[in-house]
Amino acid sequence: MARLLLLNSREGQDKDTKEPILFVTMAKLPNKMKDGKLWHHKNTELVVVYPIKQKEDAFVYSEFLSALPGSLVEITYKLSDYSDKKIIDKIRILLPSPYVADQIYI
Repeated sequence: MARLLLLNSREGQDKDTKEPILFVTMAKLPNKMKDGKLWHHKNTELVVVYPIKQKEDAFVYSEFLSALPGSLVEITYKLSDYSDKKIIDKIRILLPSPYVADQIYI
């Protein structure tokens, strides 16, 4: 499980099927270690871009489409069936952004 901050969400289209797709860009927050200190991710692992297809998960698509930057996001991982790499299993918004659009966009 990981917590992230939503940076941006951008609508696009799948090149082959022309179906709507949402590209969600997030930044990982530090994790707390057993001794209480914070562990920071490497710079190459800090930003996560995750595509959400409207047909596959319409609720999550609409939730992230209306979310503003600064929202707190939670991701649950699972192991891939093909390799031992972690892949995103579930994604959800924990807390909406404390900002309004007028404060974010100048």
